[in-house]
Amino acid sequence: MKLIKNFFIPAFLLCITSAFAQKGKEGSIIITTANTIVNEYAVLTANASTGDFSVTVDNSVMNTNNRFTGPLTSGDLVMMIQMQGATITNTNDSTWGTINKYNNCGTYEFFEVSSVPNATTINLNCSIQHNYTASGKVQLVRVPRYNSLTINSPGILTADAWDGKKGGALIVEVLTGTTINTGGSMNVTGKGFRGGVAHNAGAFGVTAFASAASGAEKGEGIAGYETDYTAFGGQYERGAPANGGGGGNGHNSGGGGGANAGSLSSWTGNGNPDLSTPAWASGWNLEYAGFASSTSSGGGRGGYTYLINNQDPLTVGPGNGSWGGDSRRNVGGKGGRPLDYSTGKLFFAGGGGSGEENDGVGTGGGNAGGLIYVLGYDVISGQGDIIANGASVGNTTGGGYDGCGGGGGGGTIILNAVGTISGITANANGGNGGNQISTQAEGPGGGGGGGYIAISNGSITRFATGGANGVTNYSGLTTFPSNGATMGGSGMPTETINGIPVSTLPINTSPDVAVCTGASTNLLATAAGGTYSWNPSAGLSSTTISNPVATPQHSTTYTVVVTNAGCTGSAVTTVTVNPYPTPAISGNNSICFQANTTLTATGGGTYLWSNGETTASVTVSPNSSISYSVTVTKDGCSGSTFDSVTVNPTPQTLAGTDQHIYQGQSASLSGSGIGNYSWTPSTALSCTNCPNPTAAPQQTTTYYLTITNASGCKEMDSVKVIVDANCGEVFVPNAFSPNGDTYNDVFYARNPCVKEMSFNVYDRWGNKVFNSEDPQHGWDGTFNGKKMDPGVFVYYLSVKLYDGQEVTKKGNVSLIR
Repeated sequence: MKLIKNFFIPAFLLCITSAFAQKGKEGSIIITTANTIVNEYAVLTANASTGDFSVTVDNSVMNTNNRFTGPLTSGDLVMMIQMQGATITNTNDSTWGTINKYNNCGTYEFFEVSSVPNATTINLNCSIQHNYTASGKVQLVRVPRYNSLTINSPGILTADAWDGKKGGALIVEVLTGTTINTGGSMNVTGKGFRGGVAHNAGAFGVTAFASAASGAEKGEGIAGYETDYTAFGGQYERGAPANGGGGGNGHNSGGGGGANAGSLSSWTGNGNPDLSTPAWASGWNLEYAGFASSTSSGGGRGGYTYLINNQDPLTVGPGNGSWGGDSRRNVGGKGGRPLDYSTGKLFFAGGGGSGEENDGVGTGGGNAGGLIYVLGYDVISGQGDIIANGASVGNTTGGGYDGCGGGGGGGTIILNAVGTISGITANANGGNGGNQISTQAEGPGGGGGGGYIAISNGSITRFATGGANGVTNYSGLTTFPSNGATMGGSGMPTETINGIPVSTLPINTSPDVAVCTGASTNLLATAAGGTYSWNPSAGLSSTTISNPVATPQHSTTYTVVVTNAGCTGSAVTTVTVNPYPTPAISGNNSICFQANTTLTATGGGTYLWSNGETTASVTVSPNSSISYSVTVTKDGCSGSTFDSVTVNPTPQTLAGTDQHIYQGQSASLSGSGIGNYSWTPSTALSCTNCPNPTAAPQQTTTYYLTITNASGCKEMDSVKVIVDANCGEVFVPNAFSPNGDTYNDVFYARNPCVKEMSFNVYDRWGNKVFNSEDPQHGWDGTFNGKKMDPGVFVYYLSVKLYDGQEVTKKGNVSLIR
């Protein structure tokens, strides 16, 4: 739940009642004349505090210049802003002017007027949200409420210059479009805080940072001006009072530039040395090594004091007595300090410090840029300009024998619109320091620091650059014309305005909430009494109570407006409707026994599986078919799904027992199992997809049998075929006894790898009694079916072996009975 205290796109909320319709009450206006002023101003004369419904001012009519059709009245819009009131350090050293407290300085808000009962009182529709201190220069700006605003060439919309109490602010409210065409502009250059005023002093050798009498005057800033600085040590000398530029020290040094926005941590008061001519680095570094490349936010520093003798400024540094006069000392006014915009406050930029003089021809500091604030309920467009530059300081005159003033700080531009902001160019640049035109050398002025530009949306061209330092045309310093004066630092041109303080009825609300589709939640808004109105009504149990039940069908931002005693406040709360996630599981859900599979869930932010895993993907290896479920949670809403994993059996696979053969022989493999067969390697196999292939490898080989069943599951077994390469000797016995005892009953030629054979046996008379070509067929001692008598027989053997050997043998064998 977000309490609207500011202008948030798409709704700008002021303290509103029935007078809401008075937006646009001044009608549409086209500006075609230069220097047109549309605001009126009043000064707060009594402190205003949080909760007050009225303010006391010097003139409640707020129409002194007849810029409106009548006096201030109900439904008119005013802006209240405190311009000064900050406190600063008063130690007379380099810390002088440091901001100790902003106090109420920079605080502002907008009000609609309820009534104007007398000449000094303005009643407000809603209570004041901040505290304001009248002594801190609080002004009320009457804001015209246009229906549309167009500025055509040569029209210029501007503001009264700040006079120490009021002015310097150009504020408009526009209901429909704001258009600034080419040649038209809003311009408050030099309308802000005032520069230090030149006055004769002329002392030599001064080093102080603050004085009530000697030195040049400091520029105006958020801590005050002129005699306001008495409480801090005085209005003169080089110390920078908050964002005001320091005055030059005697004798005749330059004033420092004023400041507005920039990096708070990078300020040194010494500005930014001009290196547009690289050789000048040598002169800058005579202050200290590396100074030429140093940078600083805020205003630029004033130039060196008076000299009379010519020396080389690139080799002879400031403060060297050989310069004569006041030794060209580095005691110019310090540049003003950047201000802190992080708390939502708004400020005028600081005025430049004066140059120190004794001949009455020095120049004062430049005035700062003022404040421009456009409240738009539609677009801001065109090709024109919005300008809030600091004023530049002119050249010295009348011989120019004095110091020059520092440039004014760049001002503040706020463009806060509902519609798109486009086309225009915004400038809040620092003013240039003064130039010294003379036949002798004194200090030029420092450049003003860049300003502050913030818009609510869109893209436009924006500049907040620091002003240039002044120079001297003295003939003895042509190689280093800046003579110690430095440029101002960059401001903050690319900021965003998120809202403006407004007076509304305070509302306490419940925070934003998220629900799941179809769920309900209780909304709660409480204020100090009053009536309630919720919008939109969709999904609400009631629109007129403080605590309706919300059941929106989609994400909805509800606005509640509470009205009590003529004061209205508004707040918003967002109910985000998150859909229930639609989880899904992908992955292989049919696996083989002892295999694994990875299941991946999608659709959520977090995951919880039925097996306790909490990652999106899980790897599982179940022993039997099983279902896995997952709960997916996203944005607080959960959904579940499941997937079944089928575990298929693997086939029983047997490749048979290992076998032993001799080279050239074959073996019959004996595979078994149900499924498709695959033998590998295929080398020397009769087939690779049959159960019983013949294997005839030339060397020992392990064959692998893989059987794949109908489920695609596989099992593997192996068998080794051992191959002997050497067949060995062929053995023929010299006796045998075919007596039927199964021992040596048959006469064989014995060798396990006989490939071919011719085996013949003869009796003593030369009759062939046996012949065989089969190594497994031997002689059993018979001839023609009759047993031969014992005796000696002759054999002839011719054998070819698988290993290639050819063996021939002849011998006797004894038949024994």
